Amino acid sequence: MYISPIDILDISLEDLEQIDKKNIIRLEKRLKVLRLQNQDNSYNIDNVTLLLNQLKNEKDRNFITFIEKHPLFKTFITSGKADNIDTFKFQEEYSNKLQDFSDFLHPYLKTYFIPLLKKKYRNKSFEIITTALKNNNLFNDEILLESHQFIEQQTKILTEKISVCPPRKLFEKHPEVTYESYIDLLNTIPPGIIEEVKLEYAQELVDYFRKSNIFNSEYPKIKNAYKLLAKIDVSSPLKGEVLENYSELGKGRFYVFLVMPEEIFHNKKDKTLFKVLFFISRITLTILSFLVYLIIQIVILIPLAILSFSLLSIGLVFATDEKDRNEAKVHLKEFIKDFKDNYSSVSSFFKKNKSFH
Repeated sequence: MYISPIDILDISLEDLEQIDKKNIIRLEKRLKVLRLQNQDNSYNIDNVTLLLNQLKNEKDRNFITFIEKHPLFKTFITSGKADNIDTFKFQEEYSNKLQDFSDFLHPYLKTYFIPLLKKKYRNKSFEIITTALKNNNLFNDEILLESHQFIEQQTKILTEKISVCPPRKLFEKHPEVTYESYIDLLNTIPPGIIEEVKLEYAQELVDYFRKSNIFNSEYPKIKNAYKLLAKIDVSSPLKGEVLENYSELGKGRFYVFLVMPEEIFHNKKDKTLFKVLFFISRITLTILSFLVYLIIQIVILIPLAILSFSLLSIGLVFATDEKDRNEAKVHLKEFIKDFKDNYSSVSSFFKKNKSFH
């Protein structure tokens, strides 16, 4: 447990930063008095000695200043409480110095971090522990190794649970597969360390897709699990491409059936059903597009054509000289040509759509 000199001695952060040998002697006497006055031994001799030694060391005082400037983090290494995602967010001036603090912080983090990791994982609340592990310089190798081993073990357990999960029950039993924060937690482990475990997790999700009929109420809830596979960090571009392909399973029912290779489907009835539905939908869309085209022709274009033809014909009949008559004939021929071209486009439309693939 971290002992705060500011809290015990009732001094300010400025006092701590400006402390000198005289102040340390004064504080030492005060600590001894507090220890003697305290009846419940909360100021035991070991804690007091440790605190005094830290205050005498300029480097340790800098570490203590760092802790005191981050009250949420201070609360965590004092009591183990961490309910705010900002607990492990640090001021920019310290972001490149965390590695220097890891040995000093190790006794406190060793006491509280692994229990926090297990608790938050169990509660499927991954954001805080992910934020902590992204600051990997905050931890020494011992804590990082234990954290990585725990995440690896839990991922293997989740993969096994997916493998035995009945169709259409995955979201109900393990909704965390759809959480981006879960993938973020996996990615706090550098690529290459548990890469095969990540790939086995992805493959098991694909196998679950194969055994689940896509036309069911669960798919809209679970499809994000497939999308997130593309976000898994791996060291090989080839493996990344595999995960990218897997992630396309989350792009929606129509996309999956239209684009994904047929071997992705375990149940061939799914593919046949979709082909029938797609055939019907294509016929429907073709008929609707033709009806729209026909309405435009009847309501707008044909009346305009009749009006134009009438005006051109009248112009030809009532032309007063040869030049006007020739000009009217040219316009009339152009109109007839345009009408024939329009008719040809309608015929072409029917020819293209007389058979539906």
